[in-house]
Amino acid sequence: YIDDKHEYLLPVSMEYIGVTEDMLPAQIVRTLSKQPKNKDLYTQMPENVELLDSDAADKVLTLDFSREIKNYGGNSREEGLIKQILYTMKQIDGVEKVKILIEGKKDNLPEGTDMSMALRLPEGINRVVE
Repeated sequence: YIDDKHEYLLPVSMEYIGVTEDMLPAQIVRTLSKQPKNKDLYTQMPENVELLDSDAADKVLTLDFSREIKNYGGNSREEGLIKQILYTMKQIDGVEKVKILIEGKKDNLPEGTDMSMALRLPEGINRVVE
């Protein structure tokens, strides 16, 4: 947060040695589901979330999450979670959209976000409107 009113996503770089391209989404989710050691940073991903499966085909990355993905509350938290997933998965080469499944099924998130369609990756990050 800046001035206690503007929230920004902060890119954090990590090196995954020995992780193959197909293992990368699961490793990313494991990392996001742990609270950062730096107290000034936080993650929107609920704890204990697991990525059950992932598949990339035709520029769409399908992520199948465990039901723990729903363990949060609030519209802003839901929006932050979706942004965090999209911005993070944008780092995987060739991905243009992300489709989110929960326990293998299309499902809405707790605050009502429709997850039946693949979500387009955003162009930029922390867009500032003047």
